[in-house]
Amino acid sequence: MISYECEEEVIVESIQREQESVKIESHKLVTSPSFEITAEKEQQEDERDLLEIRAYKLRKYLMKNVIPFLGEGLVEICKSQPENAVEYLVSLNERSSRNS
Repeated sequence: MISYECEEEVIVESIQREQESVKIESHKLVTSPSFEITAEKEQQEDERDLLEIRAYKLRKYLMKNVIPFLGEGLVEICKSQPENAVEYLVSLNERSSRNS
């Protein structure tokens, strides 16, 4: 029994030393400049992904609601060539909204 208790103590001490070593190494890794650069890159990628999602939603909205009207309005402006194209486009929008 005595030998088992000694072996058990040695094993426990070995495990504790290993755990302490892992803690020290992980702390070095987390505080190292390369880890900060990696974390910064990941944050930039996350931000880029979020911007792409927002941009997609905006493009989808514009393609559904704005571009068709704007395209038709530009064709009408080219045909009639009014002096004030912006006012003409506004009047087209007003007429279109009344008809809807």
